[in-house]
Amino acid sequence: MTIISQIVLIAVTAVTGYFIVDEMFGSALYGLVGSALGLVLGYLVIKVEEKLKEIPLKIIVGTLVGITVGLFIANLFISKLLLTHAKDVPITLPIYILLYFVMGYLGFRIGEKKSHTLDLSKVPLFGTMEASEGN
Repeated sequence: MTIISQIVLIAVTAVTGYFIVDEMFGSALYGLVGSALGLVLGYLVIKVEEKLKEIPLKIIVGTLVGITVGLFIANLFISKLLLTHAKDVPITLPIYILLYFVMGYLGFRIGEKKSHTLDLSKVPLFGTMEASEGN
């Protein structure tokens, strides 16, 4: 079943890559380039999926929580401080990008380090997932 879903994924990314690039540039030749890029994207998604299967669930949950908290804090900082005091500064977009990137990275790293202290067996859904993951 997984090989069929992988073939479907690659076919969908190739076809959508063709139509997206064809719409952007209006040429079938560029559409073929978009289709090739879609094939590459589909292949990369499959490789990332294979790597993610090796990572324990605790680390995935910890990093996702860390990234979410980091981006939430960055959003609060931008909306409350920068938008009220620095909205006329011409470099606000690079400041936003830098702040989101730094806070997301910090959240990811802290979540990754602290994920080892998570006890997912207390959560009913994750407790059954960890039990089946250990077998």
